[in-house]
Amino acid sequence: MKVNKSKVIIYGFGILLFVVIDHFAGIDNGNKFRQFYNTDISGHISEISPHKGAVDITVRGKTFTFSPTFVDNKTDFQFFAKVGDSVLKSAKSDTLKLVRNGKIYPYTFSKL
Repeated sequence: MKVNKSKVIIYGFGILLFVVIDHFAGIDNGNKFRQFYNTDISGHISEISPHKGAVDITVRGKTFTFSPTFVDNKTDFQFFAKVGDSVLKSAKSDTLKLVRNGKIYPYTFSKL
């Protein structure tokens, strides 16, 4: 069987490119998680943007990215939270609290 060297090089380059992009995406996600985890967040959501497994929220002009999970409620944060709702999270806390109409909905989050 004859091996086409140019195909091998192209496939090898494609795999290498995928590995490099995945590596830098992991670094970026780690930085976003550390920023979110280490910050006190308190205020109203001015923007919310769900995306593949995570959500971006903007509070007081600063955007945070996190991957919410349930605590004791059965509502997906990215579809339940609305602009104008309040959020509270202490630095290094494992829980973000969504406040809507005086009711608190706690969410934990996983590392991106």
